[in-house]
Amino acid sequence: MKKFFDPQAIAVVGASANPAAIGGKPIQQLLAHGYGGKIYPVNPKREMVQDLRCFPSLGEVPGPVDLVIVAVAATRVAQVIAECGQLKIPYAVILSSGFADAGAAGQQAQEDLLVTARDHGVRLLGPNCVGFIGMNNNLYAGFGAFFDYEFSPGSVGFVTQSGGVGGSLLTVADEAGVNFGHFVHTGNAADMDIETLLEAFIEDPKINTLLAYVEGLGTTGRFSQIAYEALRANKPLLVWKAGQHESSASAVVSHTGRMAGNMERYRAVFEKYGVIEVNDTIDMVDVLRLAQGGVHAAAGRVGVVSVSGGAGVIAADYLAVSQNLSLAEFDDSVVADIAAQLPSFATARNPIDVTAQIFNEPDLFERVVAALTEHDTVDQVLACVASVHSAVGTQIAQAIASAKHASGVPIVVSWSARESLNKEAFDILREAGVPVYASPERALKALDKMADFSRARKELHDDADPRHAAPGSRGNRSWARSVEFDVLNELKSHGVSIPEQLMVSDEESAVAAARKLGFPLVIKAQSPDIPHKVDAGCVHLGLRSEQEVVSAVAQIRSIVAQMGDIDSRGLVVQGMVNQGVELILGYIRDESLGGFLLIGKGGSGVEQMDDRVLVPTPANLKTVIAKIRSLRVTVEGNIEEQAIERIAKVALSLQNVVAASDTQLREIEINPVIITGQNVTAVDALAI
Repeated sequence: MKKFFDPQAIAVVGASANPAAIGGKPIQQLLAHGYGGKIYPVNPKREMVQDLRCFPSLGEVPGPVDLVIVAVAATRVAQVIAECGQLKIPYAVILSSGFADAGAAGQQAQEDLLVTARDHGVRLLGPNCVGFIGMNNNLYAGFGAFFDYEFSPGSVGFVTQSGGVGGSLLTVADEAGVNFGHFVHTGNAADMDIETLLEAFIEDPKINTLLAYVEGLGTTGRFSQIAYEALRANKPLLVWKAGQHESSASAVVSHTGRMAGNMERYRAVFEKYGVIEVNDTIDMVDVLRLAQGGVHAAAGRVGVVSVSGGAGVIAADYLAVSQNLSLAEFDDSVVADIAAQLPSFATARNPIDVTAQIFNEPDLFERVVAALTEHDTVDQVLACVASVHSAVGTQIAQAIASAKHASGVPIVVSWSARESLNKEAFDILREAGVPVYASPERALKALDKMADFSRARKELHDDADPRHAAPGSRGNRSWARSVEFDVLNELKSHGVSIPEQLMVSDEESAVAAARKLGFPLVIKAQSPDIPHKVDAGCVHLGLRSEQEVVSAVAQIRSIVAQMGDIDSRGLVVQGMVNQGVELILGYIRDESLGGFLLIGKGGSGVEQMDDRVLVPTPANLKTVIAKIRSLRVTVEGNIEEQAIERIAKVALSLQNVVAASDTQLREIEINPVIITGQNVTAVDALAI
């Protein structure tokens, strides 16, 4: 996408002489911000636009064009895009509205526009977007009040599904010291979407941090792959997911799909791939300032060095309850080395209180950090400098910068001095890539969130690549209109233990099956139109005689007959499994986020149970075992270690079933899986 982000010539179709109009604003912005390429206004009604020669059509523009900004009525946009294709212009930004934002007719117009663009080889941003900004090359290609601002160039790539919210976040973050390389609003995202832009940011060597404001993802399932690639590239990905309280979009009938809500799936992907979730402007800014400076600590041991004992206590309190960070512990040799640098009344144990002696010895901080890093005691350092300012502040800042360069350990600073009194010191730290926060807790909270990314980097392995879990990539097994008997037999072929079972059609064949299998027995209806057989009264348990078998079959057949014209495949007779701990194991294919394993407490009323875990696929045995151990039902049910491993293997078998199936498979559910001692048996199953 080089010609998109770095076009050498831009044409504006629908160009206006009015710099405040939508067709005039992009030209005014490109000129005002010093864009270095050629600008060609296109409007058959004008000869000059904003002191630039205006051309009647794209075909009359002299020289090649890399990017077209389209600001004409919706009814004319497709014609412009076709002309772009004929002229080999690869990219277009469509500011025009009146497409999917304008109801059913607009949606159809947008679909037709996309067909035109693809037929002519043109990539689209929008329609109904405000455009984009390339801060590193003064490319302000769009309109909106925030386009008037001058944003500092930098290394953060930002893509947003809301122009207004995105512009506000961009402005706030820029003023707080975050430096952006790209800002892109996707608008209706007919072609380029959130995923497209994130992929481009990952490939851009000038971008080291990714930010996305997401309302909803597309249906390609590419997000997990992108999160994985960002992690591999060592580029932190921050996501602000709006609309968190909407119900799951799953319309299927399994319990599994309804149990795993929208945000639960997002957060499972976030956890696996180290995506940093933010939903607060301050948190977003604080983490971005860490990320853009490459402050990615290898682990969570924090050394706190403070000129105020109170600030150290505040930091220690936060670290005591942190999920990812801890107050580093010092052995006697470390304490002795630190104490040798300090006055006798200072504290050499973590948190280290260097006291007001730092006013007399500003390099004291550098010496203490050197002692810490020499012993490989800390992964990162928090320096609490209180409100020190002026000349002493400058000396302390120089010492902190020197310590950072000498040690290689990430350092963040809590410093509450006013900018007007301490600008030189703050500039020194900014130049050194040391983030400064107004309080210890803000600094630590940012480090805490960044630790999610560092943890995921440490745990990254090749089989985490989401492409390894692509449904339908190797098989074509169809599960359309399948029944439990078929699904259980397929699971059996993958090594899963199931009860002995036989299909029957009436009372006579059921009795014959009972004689073969032995008592006690279970009898169930088999129909793709009865997914929840217990609720329908189509399951009879604990049958211990032929008479009970005959009665159960008669009752089930009567219930099925009353359902009218449904697809009845008969009944299954199964051996009865002894009572034990009941789990639900499921696979969900989310069209936006990819595949997931769901494991939790099973049985009746399962949707009301909150004891479950969600594991993005591909999942490995170690991860699944750890997740099973975290369940309350595992602890309370005293499930044995050998059984836990067997449960994990049953869950993983679902990945193999999916790989052998076609892309129409949406969900698999095994409920219940019964655990008795070391035995793990799949008793009922459903595939959709």
